[in-house]
Amino acid sequence: MKHKALRSWAILPALLLGLAGAANAALVGSTSLVSFNAASAGLGSQTLVDFEAAPPGGFSVSGSTAVGLAPSVRNQAGLWNPSGTHFLGVDDAGNLDQFSSGDTMTFTFSSALRAFGLYVVAGGDVIEGDLTLSIGSTVLSNGPQSGAMTDGFGSYAYFMGFVAGDAGDAFNSITLKSKGDFFFVFDVDDLRFTPAGKASDVPEPQALSLALLAACAAGVASRRKAARR
Repeated sequence: MKHKALRSWAILPALLLGLAGAANAALVGSTSLVSFNAASAGLGSQTLVDFEAAPPGGFSVSGSTAVGLAPSVRNQAGLWNPSGTHFLGVDDAGNLDQFSSGDTMTFTFSSALRAFGLYVVAGGDVIEGDLTLSIGSTVLSNGPQSGAMTDGFGSYAYFMGFVAGDAGDAFNSITLKSKGDFFFVFDVDDLRFTPAGKASDVPEPQALSLALLAACAAGVASRRKAARR
């Protein structure tokens, strides 16, 4: 029994060190607004940009589009979007002011973010993997059509977002790309982001590890003292 107790204390440092490493998580991608909000809860106030009013300052959008024009706020009452009639698109009346397959856009923020997400709205011809959201070398693809929000008449809104698991992983540039191997159109709506605030309140892994090892050592000493009695 004494040996089993000592072995239990011996494996605790490894387990707790693993938890300490998990506290320093990197970017977490999400294709669900529910999971995105859960991952970003407690990081600070979230800003929603639905393009129904003038977007706030502090960020810009640049892009490489088939029509050679930069992304801009558009309004087409005949299109379905998660909220209202305004959306981020491009001045191309032939496609109802929507982007075309192969178009790319980059969102650049003046201040670092802990979370960023958006909806990409497309028709039934878009399938899983046709859209990607990336931060540096970390890439997230859109999920299956079955997980998208829909109006029930052939339009689908795919959510895509990233949450920085630690303040050290904050970012200020995000790129949305669309495949160009076949033709489809899409637009962007309901951006949401959370600015990076103060440094994470989670203890640094090294400091946390030392504290946990000290606690384990104290436990072993307590076991030995009890065994002498």
